[in-house]
Amino acid sequence: MIFLSLCFSARAINSPEIRCVLVLSNGQVTLSWQTPSDPFNEFASYEVFSSTALSGPYANIGSISSYTATSFTCSSWYANASPYYFFVQVKNMSTALSPAIDTVKT
Repeated sequence: MIFLSLCFSARAINSPEIRCVLVLSNGQVTLSWQTPSDPFNEFASYEVFSSTALSGPYANIGSISSYTATSFTCSSWYANASPYYFFVQVKNMSTALSPAIDTVKT
């Protein structure tokens, strides 16, 4: 008798690495990143989080459903007056969030 065991699991996508944080004169912030690899088409969205303190709490300030997106502009911030902290995570098809690679500061 032969037993065959198959295991299927979701393959998580790494979060993108933020490459640039641009603070505009009006205080808006544009985050830019490199698109992470997604060989198994598990991408659902990029989730953008922000806080006024490195230790948090962090709030989800945006969701981007386009895998090819490489930037996000936070239009209601005044980052030219005080620092803000940001990170981006990927939500995969199973709704799990990948760990953030880094947290950036304006």
